[in-house]
Amino acid sequence: MRALIICYSRTGNTWKAAIQLAETLKADLTEIHCDHHRKGLWRYWRTAYESVKGVMPDIEMADLEADAYDLAVIAGPIWTSHPALPLRAWLARKPALPRRTAVLFTHIGNDPTRAFTELDALLPAPSLEKLALTGEDVRKDRIGRDIDAFARRLRLLAPDAQTLTPIDKSAA
Repeated sequence: MRALIICYSRTGNTWKAAIQLAETLKADLTEIHCDHHRKGLWRYWRTAYESVKGVMPDIEMADLEADAYDLAVIAGPIWTSHPALPLRAWLARKPALPRRTAVLFTHIGNDPTRAFTELDALLPAPSLEKLALTGEDVRKDRIGRDIDAFARRLRLLAPDAQTLTPIDKSAA
């Protein structure tokens, strides 16, 4: 089964978790870029305000055919109990996605249930697996077991496959 991880990360925490998941699954990894939400105290407060208001930013992302994969994992942070705005902006474009999706969130310790529900509402069908990691656990490298368990659950989504395998990029 071929897997793709689509990631937005403002501070690097989600990116770090996504890289670890991609290595575990042997999955491809792509990034959503958003220059509007960068580091800095002022931008942090503006990000929080815009997250609550739902102000969609301009984003950039490599052209890809996510629906050519068997599984897409959407990874990003939770902002003010909502999925990060760049994730919402990308999903508002109604990208073609595979039938199987999963979600990986990073957060500061709040209950991620609302963010999972909101993200599922933006998907063509609810995600089949979910994982929420605290930013502190990511920074302190305490996510290995959670990533491994999540990867095992993702592999079970394709009982016909022994492992998730990446696309052979040499054939392109």
